[in-house]
This record gives sequence, structure tokens and C-alpha cells, in this order.
Amino acid sequence: ITSEELFYRQLYEAEKNPASVHTFLLNTSPEKVRRENWIVPEWSWTLANRDLDEPYIFKHDSSRSVYLQKHPCYTPVFAHHHDFFEFVYILEGFCVQSINNNEFRMEQGDFCLISPNVNHTIKVFDESIIINIIIRKSNFDDIFFNFLRRKNIISAFCNENLFKRYITDYLLFHTCTDGELRMLVLEMFTESENQQKYDIELLDYQVVILLLKILKKYGDNCTVPSECRKNDAVASEIMAYIQTNFSSVTLAQIAEHFHYSEEYTSRLIKKLTGITLQKMLLKIRINKAKNFLTDTNASIENICQQIGYNNPEHFIRTFKKQFHMTPGEYRKRFSE
Repeated sequence: ITSEELFYRQLYEAEKNPASVHTFLLNTSPEKVRRENWIVPEWSWTLANRDLDEPYIFKHDSSRSVYLQKHPCYTPVFAHHHDFFEFVYILEGFCVQSINNNEFRMEQGDFCLISPNVNHTIKVFDESIIINIIIRKSNFDDIFFNFLRRKNIISAFCNENLFKRYITDYLLFHTCTDGELRMLVLEMFTESENQQKYDIELLDYQVVILLLKILKKYGDNCTVPSECRKNDAVASEIMAYIQTNFSSVTLAQIAEHFHYSEEYTSRLIKKLTGITLQKMLLKIRINKAKNFLTDTNASIENICQQIGYNNPEHFIRTFKKQFHMTPGEYRKRFSE
């Protein structure tokens, strides 16, 4: 048990009696609480301006896209949200999650994939072991590009968060005591802690493998919030179709494929995503270009062909407008 968890356990025990908590707080150093960034509900300033967004989580290594951490047991309950995907895994014991006031118990082996910017709390008031797998939303489609083109409940969930206005708050998978998944999470946790050579790349691949294994074994038994709207199957198919054919797809082709008029298809895409098809394709193509620039030696002309730009000069201008640097400068800065 860590010093943080020991402090929280002592606070938890003290809070059972008003006199005890008063004595405990008198003997607690506010300076140490501030320095350690601990939470004390009785001191409102410890809850104010708690930064849980990507820059804070990845402050020690901004090149990472995936980070694993153990949730400190006995942490006081406080409502929060963040701008990344969070995958909560119960390694041992249990916890109680509340997501947008929908409370449920998670047992050993359960995985819960929580959407960005969704209010939630977690209660862990014993020495259960909870692992948080944190995945950047800003880099999500870089890691999961091929995965997002598939038709399954997780890709639909992720595409919603990347492109749709209306999202599902969470997905819950019950894997019981699946030893293969347990060992994979433990291996990922070790690599996240050690930060040795190639561990960043390994984590990117392993989180995809983890999701695929969960889908393969437990995808048919996924739990979604009962009050959430059922996913529109046609909407998910449209998203997958655009992801698959991003380099050349047109509004006319989408409309023809799904037997809609172009006007209706255009309105539907805007309603689902809040942006036009043109802006959606721009985002997909530019993110794919980033992957080509950092992971391959392909020429700018070849990359343009791969992502659907006929004019390299137009691509360079568009890329520079997005990132304030040319593709060549981006490759030089971010390639190993």
C-alpha cells in the first residue's frame, strides 16, 4: 500500500466519527496535502481546479498515447471528467462506478470503457486492485485507424466519440477470471511503469490486441446504459464506410451505397457528427498522413496518393495550416 493509500485509509476510518475526523485533520499538514496533491473533501481547496486532462496525465512523456496506473484505494469520492478514454479493469476485488448518475458494481475481471467528458465517480473502500488504462483521445484514431473501420460495438462506440454529437457513456464487459486478459494487462502495466525502449510502441499495439480479445470472447455480452439510445446501425455503417474509403469517397458514393439522396446523406452526416463530410475527411486524411510521415519513408507524393490528394502543393498547404509546419518539418521533429 502506498503512502497516498495509507493516508486515504486513515481518513476513511476517521470519517466514520465526526470527532475522529476533526482530530485527524488537526494533525494533518495542509502543506503536505497540497504538495502531494491529495484529496480531503473537508478542505474544499483540495477539490478545486483538479486538472485531469491529457497534458497533466502525460506531462512526464508527451509522446505517449497509452498510460496505465493503479487507482489509489480509499480515494475520497469526487465527481470528475476528463478528455481521454478511460478503460477501468478490476484486477482483484470490486468497485462501485457511477457514470452520469447510473451506479453499478464492477467485479473482478470486469472492464469498463468510459467516454471522454462524461461525469463519473468511483468508490474503492478496501484494498481492491483497480487498473486504469488511459488512452489519448487526441491520438486515438492514429492508434486505432484500422480498428475503427470494422463493424463492432467498440468501434461504433469510439467513432461516436470521435465524430458524433450523441455518445454512449460507457461499455461494460464481464470477463470473470480470464487469465489471458489478466496477464496482458499486467504486462502492459509493467511496460508503462518501466518506460524502456519500444515500450511506447508495444503499448499502442497491446491496447488494440486487448480490445480485440475482449471483443472476440465477450463482445456479445456487452452491457450498455439502459437509458442510452440504441446505436443507430445505419449511422455506424456510414462511419465505417467513410473510414474504409476515406481516400476517394464522395458524398454521391455514400448516398448511392446506402440508397439515400445526396441531400439527405449530407444532412445525416452533419446531424451525427456536427461537421460536414468534407471536414470529417480532412481530419481522417491528415491523421493518416501523420502516420505515414512518422512511421514510413514514403515520399510526400506517395503519401498524397495514399490519402487522396492529387496535388502535393495543396496537401502541404493544408497540412501547414493544421500544424503550423510543413510535412517535412513534422517528419523531422516526430520521427525516431
